[in-house]
Amino acid sequence: MFPIAICVINCALAQSVIAQRQSDLGDVVITELIKRIEELETRNVQHGQRWLLYETELAAQRHAIDALQTENAEQQLQIQELDARAKHTDGEQEQTIREANHHHDSRHAPGRTIAFFAKLVTTPSHLGPNDTVVFEVAEANVGGAYDATRGLFTSPIPGTYVFSITITTFSIFNSDCGFAKNGERVTEIWINGKQNAFASNGQTILMHLQAGDVISVQQAGSESYLEGAGHSLFTGFLLFEDSLEHTSVTLP
Repeated sequence: MFPIAICVINCALAQSVIAQRQSDLGDVVITELIKRIEELETRNVQHGQRWLLYETELAAQRHAIDALQTENAEQQLQIQELDARAKHTDGEQEQTIREANHHHDSRHAPGRTIAFFAKLVTTPSHLGPNDTVVFEVAEANVGGAYDATRGLFTSPIPGTYVFSITITTFSIFNSDCGFAKNGERVTEIWINGKQNAFASNGQTILMHLQAGDVISVQQAGSESYLEGAGHSLFTGFLLFEDSLEHTSVTLP
C-alpha cells in the first residue's frame, strides 16, 4: 500500500512542478511578447513621427517648387516683354535710320534741288520806293521757283535758303535796294553812283522760308536807275529743307 501511495504523491508533485514551470514559462513568454509589442508600438510611433516629418518636408518642397515655377513664369513673361520692347526699339531705330537715309538721299536727289540765277538785261529807269526789281532773264531756274516775268522767287518747300544780289547803278544815280520777304523789306544796301559813272555793291543772306514765302529785290529809296546788260544779278538756292514731311505749293 505504501509504495503505491508514495508513487501517487510523487506523480502529483511532479505534475505540480511541471505546471508551475509551465506557468512560469508562460509568464516569461507573455512578458517577452508584451515587451516586443511595446517595442513595436514605440517603433510604430517613431515611424509615424518620421512619416509626418517626411510629409511636412515633402509639402515644403512642393511649395518651394510651386514658388519656383511661379517665379519662372513671371521671369518668362518679363523676358517676353523685354524682347518685345527690344524689337520695338530696334524697329524704331531702323525706321529712324531709314528716314535719315531717305532724308539725306532726297536732299541730294535731282527733284529736290532748287536753285536759280537771273540777271538784269534792260536798264530800268524811274524805280521808286518799294518797286520790285525784275531780273528778267533766268540763266538757270532749277525747280522752277523763280518767276522771271515778275522778279519773284516763291519757296516751294520749307527750308533754309541762300540769296545773293549784285546791284550796279547807271550814270550818276545812287541806289538803295534790299531783299524783301512777302513784300516787307528785310535788308538794305547802298550804292553811291554819283561819284562815278557806274558803281556796284552786293549782299548775301541766309533765310528760313516756309512753303509759299516770296523773296524779291525792292527799291528802297527815291527814284534811281539800275544798270542792266548783266551787271545786276539775283541768285538763290535751297541749302537744306526742314524735313521729309513738308507742304509743297503749286507755282504760278
